[in-house]
Amino acid sequence: MNGGASTATIQHPAEGGLSHRRRSDLQGLRAVAVLAVIAFHFGIAGVPGGFVGVDIFFVLSGFFICRLLMRDLEEHGRLNLLTFWANRAKRLLPNALLVILAVQIAAVLLLPSYRLNALFSDGYSAAAFFANFHFAARSIDYFHLDDPPSPLLHYWSLSVEEQFYLALPLLVSAVVWWRPRNPRAAMLGLLALIAVVSLAAALIVIEYSQPRAFFHPQYRAWQLAVGGVTGLLFERRAAIPESLRAACALLGTIAVAISFAFLSEDMSYPGVWALAPTLGTVALIAGVDARPFAATIGRLLTLPPMVRIGDMSYSLYLWHWPVAVLLAALYPASESLKILVGLPLTFLLAWAAYVGVERPIHRLELRRANVLRTLAAGLAGIALVVGVGFGAKALPGRSNPAITAQIAEATADLGPNYRNGCHRDYKDIEHPDCRFGRLGGPRVVLFGDSHAAQWFTPLVKAAETAGWQIDAWSKTGCPSAAVTIWYPPKRVVYEECTAWREKRLGELIANPPDLLILAHSSRYYGWIYDARQKGAADRKTAEKLWHDGFVATTNRLVKAGIPIVELRDTPQMYTSYKDCLSGGRWASCVRARGEALAGMSSPVLDETTERYSILDLSDALCTRDNCPAAIDGKIVYRDSEHLAAGYAVLLYEHFASVLKARATGSLPEGRDRN
Repeated sequence: MNGGASTATIQHPAEGGLSHRRRSDLQGLRAVAVLAVIAFHFGIAGVPGGFVGVDIFFVLSGFFICRLLMRDLEEHGRLNLLTFWANRAKRLLPNALLVILAVQIAAVLLLPSYRLNALFSDGYSAAAFFANFHFAARSIDYFHLDDPPSPLLHYWSLSVEEQFYLALPLLVSAVVWWRPRNPRAAMLGLLALIAVVSLAAALIVIEYSQPRAFFHPQYRAWQLAVGGVTGLLFERRAAIPESLRAACALLGTIAVAISFAFLSEDMSYPGVWALAPTLGTVALIAGVDARPFAATIGRLLTLPPMVRIGDMSYSLYLWHWPVAVLLAALYPASESLKILVGLPLTFLLAWAAYVGVERPIHRLELRRANVLRTLAAGLAGIALVVGVGFGAKALPGRSNPAITAQIAEATADLGPNYRNGCHRDYKDIEHPDCRFGRLGGPRVVLFGDSHAAQWFTPLVKAAETAGWQIDAWSKTGCPSAAVTIWYPPKRVVYEECTAWREKRLGELIANPPDLLILAHSSRYYGWIYDARQKGAADRKTAEKLWHDGFVATTNRLVKAGIPIVELRDTPQMYTSYKDCLSGGRWASCVRARGEALAGMSSPVLDETTERYSILDLSDALCTRDNCPAAIDGKIVYRDSEHLAAGYAVLLYEHFASVLKARATGSLPEGRDRN
């Protein structure tokens, strides 16, 4: 992935300047990084932290790019920005754009058509190198959490590097203009400042938004800057005793190996955990050629296969992830096929692209007269890829266009409460006045998370039919049970949920409604916070916390004299159900009823506790054996966990019956639970 140079080369020293010779050991280090990433993405056991190969690449990229900039300063006294950017375009764009085009073509031919719009959007962001911001925004979107992974997701790291390559030369030019007598010292000071500020900011922001810390360049710049400092001081390593440098390299190897073996994507990464692979890589670079190390472990890095893989590391990085994602989409049940076919295919495609595209273009000499033409060609290539993406949207794809349109309509069918602000998002604590139906009539409150929000449309229609007023209170990922939520999309404690819930409970107790309808997901595994573990609770602990929290909430409400109806959670469809629908054989798009209804049982649904009034619509959504994704030609779900509003409204009569029963006094009152 590293865009610093196609091969690890360093200038020969001249009066304290930079040295230049091919460094096979650093090429081998690139090989280690890309092999770790590939192993992680293909699910090969033993490297749960293989994703930190990207961190190694960041350090190496900063190392080589800053040396290139320093060499330009030493030779010309200033940076030729256009030449630098033209070289980057020549180095990075041909293979990167080729992969985007190949993915778009493969997607049209192989993937269900409903996925194409999102994928082409990914292609624009990847081609224009803002994929990191694009995927950061998507990763925290609650309603995209079960989307299949994009074949272009890995372009986020290329975008971080390219943004660094755009900004750093401008900053270096500014500080060198300000301190022209010693450009090396000026650049070192700048890099040190970037490293300190960026790392400090990253450690702060990860406390409230892990995706921003992971994807945004300002929180990753410290890794590139640390690599840059290492590059500018590289020749001075000779002043360090060789035995000490060898010890540093050994410690660096251990740090990187531990990162591969013990870090995992469940951790709040990068944060402080990123220091291990980052500083480990710096230590390796500093001591990799020290004789005691180079003659033993370091020799492995210079083996011809490792050097060749290092040469192709950029191409391997580009091709491996689309291969893994497309094979997983085509053969979701076969992990072994992904490895047995995917790995050889990855190396074959990477080798062909490296030999046929990347290396020949990179070796072309960039003359001064060609700089503008090279930049223009790069921009034209980006425009071509974007244009192909727009044009491909008009293609029918594999699926029936009418089915694709139905899937798109159902996916977007959240309901009016998402547009009018009555369903609150992550940051919201206050709630607007959301009264519907016959204002001033008997009052029913709908209270819960997005699984409550999905019932807004039928409940409003039922209230209008029965002459009730409905107050709609719902918030993303925030159940009524008194539990602290760990919010996986951001990997932080969801304090806004606790505050919102307490405010709503206070309002309910102060102004009791005639009926309270509680609805929430029954699948908060991985979402309930365990204060002792300072993270998501394990399954058994989560179930106990959920049980206790639900009892605590409902007892408060019943003591205030509020009658409660709990909605049993809707069946959960399997995540690839849209692929099945896209194939046109809707009758086969079902999930076994037992699997679809599995989840945490609340005390209401537990046979060992006092029962409350329950509205269970499982029979309206499932047969005795299965729960279908479509019923009577209409798609039931907008995603695997939520009903489409257009289908949910068809069930309004069930709610109307509850309201009429309550109005006539036939709905049983709740009792204290313990």
